[in-house]
Amino acid sequence: MKYLVGGSTGLLKQVETAERSVECCSPLEEQDLERQVTCMCWSGGEGGQEESEFAVGRANGAVEIYGYPSMDRRYEFKLDSPCVNIFIAPSELSLYGKLLYDKGTASNSALYPSYSDIELTHAPAKYICCVFQNGYCVILNYDLMTNSPIDGNCVSVEVKVLNASSKDDSTSRLSLPGLVAAYKLRGPITSAANHTVLRHRVVMGGPDVAPFLFDLFAGTVLWSGKLPHETLLCLKTHLDVRSICFLEDIGEDVIAVSTSDSSIYIYDMTCQRKPVYDMNLCDRRSRCLSAKQLALHEIRAYNTDRKKEIKSTVNEFYTSDSRNIVKLATVPRHITEEPKSYERRDTCDLFASDNVGSIYHLRIVTGDTLVRFLTSRLQKYQPSGEEVTREKALDHLIQARKRFGSAGANDRPLHCAPVNHDQYICELKGCYTIHNGAVVDITCVGYYLISVGLDRFTNVYDVRTRKRLFNLYCNQKQTCLLPFLSQYFQEYDASEFKQLEPVVTNSKGGLNGTEDDNTTDNRNDMEIDNYDPDESMDTDATSATDQSDRTDCDSSDSSEDSEDTDRNSEESSDMEDASSENYDEESDDT
Repeated sequence: MKYLVGGSTGLLKQVETAERSVECCSPLEEQDLERQVTCMCWSGGEGGQEESEFAVGRANGAVEIYGYPSMDRRYEFKLDSPCVNIFIAPSELSLYGKLLYDKGTASNSALYPSYSDIELTHAPAKYICCVFQNGYCVILNYDLMTNSPIDGNCVSVEVKVLNASSKDDSTSRLSLPGLVAAYKLRGPITSAANHTVLRHRVVMGGPDVAPFLFDLFAGTVLWSGKLPHETLLCLKTHLDVRSICFLEDIGEDVIAVSTSDSSIYIYDMTCQRKPVYDMNLCDRRSRCLSAKQLALHEIRAYNTDRKKEIKSTVNEFYTSDSRNIVKLATVPRHITEEPKSYERRDTCDLFASDNVGSIYHLRIVTGDTLVRFLTSRLQKYQPSGEEVTREKALDHLIQARKRFGSAGANDRPLHCAPVNHDQYICELKGCYTIHNGAVVDITCVGYYLISVGLDRFTNVYDVRTRKRLFNLYCNQKQTCLLPFLSQYFQEYDASEFKQLEPVVTNSKGGLNGTEDDNTTDNRNDMEIDNYDPDESMDTDATSATDQSDRTDCDSSDSSEDSEDTDRNSEESSDMEDASSENYDEESDDT
């Protein structure tokens, strides 16, 4: 397995697990903290599905195109804001993408508009989209951009302002080579994510900027979310977005959002603008999965005094104020020719990394699987053994989440979906605690999870066994990684992940032993090989006889004791000489 990593000083490196090596692919003279790598994507081929080129976004606003494996810089341009996300969007949807879009148009036409009058979809082309922190989103024709000289043949287009505040600074026009369209969205934007199949659909968010869905082809904002509920003391809840990802296994319009206060929100665009589920990783009360919370939600005294429960459930060593969920990632959808691979599922695996070195393995559950889970929890509380219906099980979950919290702790009411829509819960399956600093980026390639952190290490985990397979020191703080497309859902054996060989020291503390030490080691090995259990039993019997003789001699006078002692010493010396002669004969035979 191999993958690319980008560091805090702008260097690009390639990691190979089989060789256990990290190769620097950038000149050392270009190191600069302003050139920190913030995002990367493959850009080769018609739809960015080939590993011949890749694009890099940096903290100084530069966007660069590199060739692979030559690693030569082929094109670059720069804006005045850090690049948050960069991806390739082809003008035509794939066969699977058309099926998904037609299905979405039939169910919700507002989220899936018609592209019959859109100019970007008329001619076959490959577009590169760049999202910047100040709210700018630019779309460029990849072929025209890379074939034109730098600082030449610039195209000037008008910047369209969408859902942006009047206080935001924006320019009326923008000039870049190959520029097709430019938009000014509400900022600042700290995270953006696009759908892996419907790549023209992008979700963005930032500090107190609720996530919103932007369509590149239509050039409009199709959906805008809302901030979470106020607290029970009527205080505003801040939403500091750190990472966004699509939960494609559950639905094409379901997203997960992580914040800087250790919370994860789930938005379902098809039912409401508020979150449909939220969970705080530092407070297990917010999951509402215990049978007590589900079945006893109608008891008023259950939520009157919760100070003791809060103290017992929140870890005293860290709180939500100091826990930042830096990155979210999901298992990519494995599309095959089988019809089942196109169907929606009721579960989705979600990985979340924080700023203290932990990676959480979460499982989002909805649909019929959630109903069966709730029924099994509630069935034992039925006095007459009556069957728990689907409506009753979901109603118990809604009521349990609505009754959560206490004003004394300034809790925030939990979110839930409307009655006639699917509900969601989140289970914590496991946790990796290996990094010694913030885990800045994580990517799942199917059966394996790759991570890089500020502790200068990169790790590879097995998703199925939750074990670390590979660990390598990269010499610098790594901030971004890019796996190879050909390695998705590939199986590897143990030889692919080369481990660090342990260093064995001798008794003198050196790394290499002398000839005498080696001879001693060989002699000890021969003694172990020539070990005879019968001979050992005879020796033990002789020792026991000597012990009894010594005990009998205690009642005699001192002179007799000395004579017996001398006699025993002579016998023991004779036995040692005999054993040494036997050892020499056995060594010669060997």
